[in-house]
Amino acid sequence: MGWTAKQRALAYEQIQAIHVGFEGVRLAIEEVKVVPGLDRSELAAFRELAEEARATLLSYLAEAIETAETDAAGSLYRRRNGRDRKRESFSR
Repeated sequence: MGWTAKQRALAYEQIQAIHVGFEGVRLAIEEVKVVPGLDRSELAAFRELAEEARATLLSYLAEAIETAETDAAGSLYRRRNGRDRKRESFSR
């Protein structure tokens, strides 16, 4: 998966945005606990579901980024290695 620099930056920016968004959900759930008539155990269950969704989503995105970065590193290494071999063959 060949990402452009712009796509790579967007992926990293969106990971930050997702983290901030889920933190907002966590804080909102804590704040709404004071509302009468809401079941705190239900709110705790929703908080746990949100945390699970956050962790799963960020893990998926991190794995996709790792794959893209590893592919890019391999491609760059092969290119550099080819240039080095050409230089060595010319200098002999």
